[in-house]
Amino acid sequence: MYNDDVTRLPRNLDEFWEVLREQFEFVRHVLNDLEVETREEALDNSFPDSQREDAR
Repeated sequence: MYNDDVTRLPRNLDEFWEVLREQFEFVRHVLNDLEVETREEALDNSFPDSQREDAR
């Protein structure tokens, strides 16, 4: 999300709206599509990804 092309300053109003749309789409993806670990899962290490060997 913080690559140079995303954090660039818009040169004009059209590019401003394009950058804003890209940011919004990324946030929507994170909030709607990715699983979130609950507090209980974090404390007892039961979140599905935490069971993988490479996640430790």
